[in-house]
Parts: sequence; C-alpha cells; structure tokens
Amino acid sequence: MNAQEKYFFEKLKAMPKEAAPGFVLQAYKNGKLALDVEWGRVWKYYDLASLTKIIFTLPWVMKAVEKKKIKLEDSIQKYLPWYDHDQKIQDILSHVAGNDWWQPFFKHMDLDGDRENRKNQLRQMIKAQSPNKKVTQAVYSDIDFFLLGFLIEVVFEKEWLALADELFSTLKLNRDITFHEDNVPVHKQNDYAPTEDCGWRKKLLQGEVHDDNTWAMGGVAPHAGLFGSVDGVAQWGLAMRQILLGKSPFLKAETLKKFTAPAIPKNMGDWGLGYVLPTPGSSSSGQYFSPQSFGHTGFTGTSFWMDPAKDLFIVLLSNRVHPTRKNEEFKKWRPLLHDWVSEALDLKK
Repeated sequence: MNAQEKYFFEKLKAMPKEAAPGFVLQAYKNGKLALDVEWGRVWKYYDLASLTKIIFTLPWVMKAVEKKKIKLEDSIQKYLPWYDHDQKIQDILSHVAGNDWWQPFFKHMDLDGDRENRKNQLRQMIKAQSPNKKVTQAVYSDIDFFLLGFLIEVVFEKEWLALADELFSTLKLNRDITFHEDNVPVHKQNDYAPTEDCGWRKKLLQGEVHDDNTWAMGGVAPHAGLFGSVDGVAQWGLAMRQILLGKSPFLKAETLKKFTAPAIPKNMGDWGLGYVLPTPGSSSSGQYFSPQSFGHTGFTGTSFWMDPAKDLFIVLLSNRVHPTRKNEEFKKWRPLLHDWVSEALDLKK
C-alpha cells in the first residue's frame, strides 16, 4: 500500500459500514492510475444506473451535433413527429424542457410484448405527458433521456443495442460495459453486485437492472441499463480524456467542451448539455474539483467525475441500494470520498 492509499484508508475509517455493502474506486491522474481502492464487499460488475446517460446516450447526441444531423436549437418534434410538445433539444439536454423527473411507466406496460412493442407503448405514454410550460429551475429528468434515446435512433437509423455495440467497439471497451438484453446477465450472475430485494419483481436483483422502467423495457434504455466493471468505466474515462486531447476517432474536443460548459443560467441549476457540473458547497464531487469539471451520478451509488483542469477523473461504483433503495447514507459520504482522493493526491488547490 502506497502513501496515498494509506492516507485514503485512514480517512475511510470514519465511514460507517451501513453506508453501503462496499465500493470500488479508481482515480486517474494524467492518464495513469493513481489510486485503486476496494472497501467492504465488492463485485466485478455493477449496475451503472444513470451513468448510462453519459456513457452511451450523450456520445451519440454529441456525434449527431458534430455531424450536423441535428441542431441544438431545433425542436425535437422535427425528428420525432409523434411527440406533441415543442421542446428544444438543448433544453431537453439541460433538463429545462419542463418534463417530469420520472413516471412509473412500468406499471402500465404489457410485459409480455417484445422490446419493440414496449418501445411503442412507451412512446404513447410519453406523448400523453403534460410538460410544465413555466420552467424556473432545472428538473433532472429520465423522460428527457428517453426522448434523446428515440432521437439518436431516428438520426442514425439504428436501434439502441446496435448503437451501443458500435460505440463500445470504436472506443475499444470490449465486454467490460454491456447492456443486458431481456434482463439476462452477460457474465456469471454471482459476478454482479446485488441491488434491491424488489417487492414488485419479487426477487433480489443481481445482474438484472435495478431501474424499474428499464427492466420493463427489457433491460435496454437510454437513461439506465448498462452494467460495468470499474476497469471498464475507467477505460471509458480514458476515452473521454482522448477526446479532450483531440486524439479520438469518435468525437472532436470542441464538441465535448461545448456539452460540458454551463448551458443554463446559474440560478436555474448547474448543468451542461446532459452533464452535471459542480455546485459549490454541495457537489457529489466534493469541494476540490474545479469549475471546469463535469460528471454524473447513478441511483445505485455510482458516479463519474472528470476535472480537465487537473487532468483527473474518479470512478466510484457501489451498490448502496442493497438490500433497499431507502438507504441514503452513502450519498452523505460520496463527496468526502472525492475529497479524500484529492487530498491523498495533493490536489486540493
């Protein structure tokens, strides 16, 4: 154990065991692994939850903008004529389009139909929503990302699984990040961190997506559904770093920089175009990440934060929802975990 890890583990003694069953964390500085930590009971693969948004869906939206297949100021109706609401793509990305944060679509879905049939059902339910027309604050919304998912299918003329395969192949992520089609695990079930002992599904979820709507959709969705290892998410982080360095075969640096810059007034929230930006004093990235940072969290207890100014990124994967989603304790400690990494690596300034 090196000095940095010793410092981190000394700080970690303060975190109670009930915060989560365990977690894995990797920090990369200047493109090299600087900290690799396991705490508690750990597994090889985790339910990445809403990290799916930035790992899968956002790269394709950025690609669509870069290739001039869409314009951010366009109404999404231009591409999704079935959708009755006039909302700009940029407003959907920054969560100021007025959509609800979530709806229990799974309760109204015919689970006997195939995945395409369930998509059609979902389109009708989203169409029936009544967005708020007077938006004063950003409202983080899974519905926004359902719309973005339908958008990328239309503009690239490929369904979600095909788009995921192409992206992960291009970024050389092999099988360390995957969707589970029809909720069937790709690897051995016992290799996956268990999440909730679910009442309506009447089983402990392990290798099956925790998110209710994604599970009802057959395990594949634009807002949740990906599973991955800490090494796999770190490889994706290195791919994002290559983009910022202008060395990526998938995207240009200026495209990613545009999406990770503030997209709405400060008084409405700290959002780029799909990316969370650090809120001073209350960011899940802690207190030391610079204003140029960007990232996202996942409901199951996952997060990714990148600070281009310090050439640092941190991957944190946990299953804090095991055995119940009512366990909120981990959220209190996540900013501190990021602080302890920055302190251990002498990156407080």
